[in-house]
Amino acid sequence: DAVYAGGAWSNVLIGSKGTNNTVPGQPDKATAIESTERIAEKPYITYDVDENKYYLMIPSVELAKSGISWEKYSSGDVVEKVDFENVYVAEAGVSTAAMINAKIAEGKHIVLTPGIYKITEPIVIGKSNTVLLGLGLATVQQADEAPYMESLIFVQDGLEDVRIAGLMVQGGPTGSNALIKWGTRKSG
Repeated sequence: DAVYAGGAWSNVLIGSKGTNNTVPGQPDKATAIESTERIAEKPYITYDVDENKYYLMIPSVELAKSGISWEKYSSGDVVEKVDFENVYVAEAGVSTAAMINAKIAEGKHIVLTPGIYKITEPIVIGKSNTVLLGLGLATVQQADEAPYMESLIFVQDGLEDVRIAGLMVQGGPTGSNALIKWGTRKSG
């Protein structure tokens, strides 16, 4: 087992194997939780040389996970393999929020290539099982001329298995209530 030897303040180790090594006389800088109740690993892209095709790989949600599970990902049961025919590859400076929203409405997953996506309206995810994946430093930014937005990315109520990963999200001068908003219902 590996040993965690500190680091910055307020570390949370969830489902990590090994020990939290504390320094005598120093406050414990980590909270260790044995397993994570529910986790969805980040989607990733692979290239199949034999088929000469790219695929978006979407790992299944795992429950009560502890430790690594790389061996699981070689099985088709725990990773959904999506042909890039079902993926819209957006390009900064070319792809607008309206274009991205139209592709989501068609049922496509979205991959944002590196760059700054200056949007004038929110990116709205309105379908379950949708991936919005940024590569490199893909940044969704409120354009200077954009009006006030409730959020820059909005996930509608009642959706399941929506993944947003690998993005930076930045507000603009006119502001927004939130950068990413998940639904409209209030809890409690």
